[in-house]
Amino acid sequence: MYETNVLCFVYACVDGQWDFENYHVVTLGEGDVSVRYLTVVANQRMWCAHRNRVHIVDPETLKIEV
Repeated sequence: MYETNVLCFVYACVDGQWDFENYHVVTLGEGDVSVRYLTVVANQRMWCAHRNRVHIVDPETLKIEV
C-alpha cells in the first residue's frame, strides 16, 4: 500500500540485509500530500516537511515531538 503522508522505517538484519518484513510506519498527518523534505539534525532528530509543517521525529522511539 502506498501512502503519501507517512514515513516508513526499515531496519537492517544482523547480516546487513534489509528486513522488509519488519518495518515501522509513522503517520505525519492527514491528506494525500507527500512528505517533501527530510533532514537529520545534530545526528539526533529527523526533521520532515509535510504540508505547511515541520515534524520532528526521534528516530529511536519513532515519536513525533511537539
